[in-house]
Amino acid sequence: MLSRQLRIDAFGKRVRVTEICPGRVATDIFAHVHGDSEEVRKRFIEGYELPVAKDIADAIAYVIAAPIAVNIGHMEITPTLQVPGGLSTARPQDYEG
Repeated sequence: MLSRQLRIDAFGKRVRVTEICPGRVATDIFAHVHGDSEEVRKRFIEGYELPVAKDIADAIAYVIAAPIAVNIGHMEITPTLQVPGGLSTARPQDYEG
């Protein structure tokens, strides 16, 4: 919402605004929030196919490198096995027969 209003406010000024919405990403945020333990890593990180910080950085670089006539207004970056609306993410082995 804020990014849309910013685009409206910048109308006619050739300002590009992109809202980046990452889903679950393999970072240490879970350790900071829930404590750095093996249980936390198993619950949130291990066994999942998760994007890493570089994947998000690459997406941002793509947005920045877009031609001047292109504005990528919204980019949602989630693991393939994550559903919208929270951190509900499946492990690949849950679907391998």
